[in-house]
Amino acid sequence: SCFIRNRDDSLVVKGFDTGDVEQVRFTNCTIWNDFGRPMEVGYENRADSISHVCFENITVIRSLSGYPIMGIHEGDRADIHHIYFRNIRIEEAEGSQLFDLRIRPSFWNESKGLGKIHHIYFENIQYVGKEIKSCFERSRIQGYGEGNTVGQIYFKNIEVLGKKISSAAECQLDCLEYTHDITFESDGPALPIPIVDSRITIRSRE
Repeated sequence: SCFIRNRDDSLVVKGFDTGDVEQVRFTNCTIWNDFGRPMEVGYENRADSISHVCFENITVIRSLSGYPIMGIHEGDRADIHHIYFRNIRIEEAEGSQLFDLRIRPSFWNESKGLGKIHHIYFENIQYVGKEIKSCFERSRIQGYGEGNTVGQIYFKNIEVLGKKISSAAECQLDCLEYTHDITFESDGPALPIPIVDSRITIRSRE
């Protein structure tokens, strides 16, 4: 287990033209974020594929910068899929977004063309902080084009201030253009448990 206090993204996955990124696990972490995002995939995604990344058993005790708590941001070519956020507890996060999944060109990206985001799993997410008029900025899911969609996004057992969330509207989640198959569940079997064997393989450029 570890404690992280950071003034930028805390747990983050990127790609830099060294091969695909896969089999990454972050677990049993407590995060205090002064700026940036507690959990993030992106923005630099210069790989053909980023997959099987798991954030689990994470407690965010403070993140008040207005950035997303859990984000996936695509501006490069990667096919981003099978990303898991499981057993996440959020304490102080007023003014932030819970979720932000978005495809857009950005200052940090270099690839020609854009990828897509799919098969993303959020399970057992709890916000237990202060009860205020509006806990968060609105969350967002947004694609960019017909070949750059965000889809097959699964939410299960999402809870805000003790209330089980059963729809995007209850979660203050905007599902914008080029999105599809976004599902909320509060009962039923658990989502697939990822088998993540963390390792690093660096491939030389040809």
